[in-house]
Amino acid sequence: MFEHGTKVATAAVAMALAWVAWGQEPSPENRFIDAGDTPPAARMPAKVVPHFRDVDFRSMAQAVSQLSGRTLVLSPGVCAVISAAWETELTGEQFYQEFVSIAHILGFIVVEEGSVTTITLRNDPQDSSTCRKYSNGAVHLDTARDN
Repeated sequence: MFEHGTKVATAAVAMALAWVAWGQEPSPENRFIDAGDTPPAARMPAKVVPHFRDVDFRSMAQAVSQLSGRTLVLSPGVCAVISAAWETELTGEQFYQEFVSIAHILGFIVVEEGSVTTITLRNDPQDSSTCRKYSNGAVHLDTARDN
């Protein structure tokens, strides 16, 4: 009986928290910025030691955007899987610069306008059907795509 009562109490608390959270907007600091959105305010640079293993390029862009305070707009078709690690701490700006370098290595077009960076595909027809893989500076092309 005691075990059943604990489960009921736990379920009641979970439901109460869900009801409270139901009407709340997501924190602007915890969302990816799409083309029509307003960019978040820049933050003080925190230092991180990034480590990515088989991470989608868009997920890495979210991390870079949150840490650097920059708005990153990825056009449809931008596809890559990233495996990269750094041994030293990076500020948000340094992390952003590393991200831009990876985008260039992957063959993407990077256009910077103030705090907004747009990443697009080249006009090569093969680009739209190819997902790239970046691993410690090497680029591989996969013809199968999930996007």
